Amino acid sequence: MSISMMTRVERWAVRPGARHSGQRRRGASQPFENVLLVCFLALACPTLGSGNIIWTWKIKKQAMNFDPVALFLRLVVFRYVDAPAVHLELPSLPRLRPLTLFLLFLGSYMLLTGGITYDIIVGPPSVGQRLDSRTGAVVPVAIARGQLTSQYVIEGIFASLVHGLAVIGLVILDYTHSSRYLKDYERSFAYVAGISLTTVAMILQRVLMSMKLPNYMRYGNA
Repeated sequence: MSISMMTRVERWAVRPGARHSGQRRRGASQPFENVLLVCFLALACPTLGSGNIIWTWKIKKQAMNFDPVALFLRLVVFRYVDAPAVHLELPSLPRLRPLTLFLLFLGSYMLLTGGITYDIIVGPPSVGQRLDSRTGAVVPVAIARGQLTSQYVIEGIFASLVHGLAVIGLVILDYTHSSRYLKDYERSFAYVAGISLTTVAMILQRVLMSMKLPNYMRYGNA
């Protein structure tokens, strides 16, 4: 099926330079059928470009990946419009190392779960203030008590660090469970470290929510 489609596309494609020399391949004088072919291929082959199915045809004696948009431009647009003789090269991004990519995703996750969007839009102060009932002095407050939909900057930073600690613990557990190159004592130490980090993160998160909402997870006093 792929060979027949490739042959049909090659038969219907316009040969480079044929517009000026007056020579065209079979089917080049039928632009409407070319458009129908492009639409049919675009609708009938939704998995193009996924890596499982690769369609190729040769243009200028070079194998190119099958792309319905490129074929539409080739058969329809550039049939009436001359393409400029410009050679453009897309800048190639460097391939990041797995650890660097993981740190980028971890940092983004910590910022988002720490409320960076709220801090940018609302712009809360870094710490709050309250009046001490005994001394009458103004003391700083790091947590917005009783306000679930608001926070201070230092509170968001603490929450992001706690979330990052939990993620690191889960990653250590996953790596320890899937790795086959760790020795017995290394595996035991990694399990202890991963469980400890995850447990500490859960406890700190519970303490933070209890300080923010005094009746958090206390159904009897609600």
